[in-house]
Order: sequence, then C-alpha cells, then structure tokens
Amino acid sequence: MSDSPERWWQAMDSMQQEMERFLSHFHGSKPPPLYFSSQVWEPAADVYETQDAVLVLIELPGIKRDSIEIVVEGHILMVRGNRPEEGACSQGSYCQMEIQRGPFERRLHLPGPVEGERTAASYEDGILRILLQKPAPQHVQRLHIHTRE
Repeated sequence: MSDSPERWWQAMDSMQQEMERFLSHFHGSKPPPLYFSSQVWEPAADVYETQDAVLVLIELPGIKRDSIEIVVEGHILMVRGNRPEEGACSQGSYCQMEIQRGPFERRLHLPGPVEGERTAASYEDGILRILLQKPAPQHVQRLHIHTRE
C-alpha cells in the first residue's frame, strides 16, 4: 500500500464499509455510520473491464441526474453529487434510518488508461452507467540494427 494520505484514508473508508456490512448481519440493519475522514458518503459501485472499454455502474437511487458530476483524471474516475436531506415524514420521528443523505463522492481507480473524450454516461432506475473507452493499442515497430562490417 502506498504511504500517501489519500490512499490511507481510502483504506480506512473501505475497512469502515466492510465492518458496517459485517455488523449488519448481526443487527439486521446497518449500524450508525462512522465517519473517519469526512461527512461524505460513498455509493456502491461495480467496475467491469473488457478488451476495449471499462464499464462502471454506481447505485444512486433518489438522486437527480442534474446533480451528478463525473470527472475522469488519469486513472481516476470521480463521481460526486448530493442526495437532499428531505424528511419523508414531517410529523413523526425516525425509528430506523439507513438511507444516506447529503453529499456523496466515489473515487475509483480505473484498471488502465481511458479516453475521456470517448466516454458515455446514462442514468436510469437509480443506476449510473459510465462507459469509458480504452485507447487504441499502440502500433509497435521493431527497428533492425545495422552494423558496419
């Protein structure tokens, strides 16, 4: 693991998510979230790689499409936005609260280089689908070395 602070916090966030998943099996619901690095929550994501593309699926139910920002920088894909703090019941109090609200951000390390110009994103039924095309393979040319004899 790298010694960079960003990688360290990512590892801590990952451990936090795994611990919450583990504890949810015993409690039947998620325990209150613990925040090590910030008050920003991370949506679940799947990353698939094919020969010529990387496909990313991110769960974002209840989020308005216009509030989602997607940035590709090098080998990093960042998706961020906000799920409003809307109360579903204005006259009662919560008995159980599992839906994360407020700002979210998900940074994913892509398995290789992608072409930002050839990226497509769609949002349907609460799933953000991002298709990132890989660059065309570079042509390798071998040179013959001539010797003077």
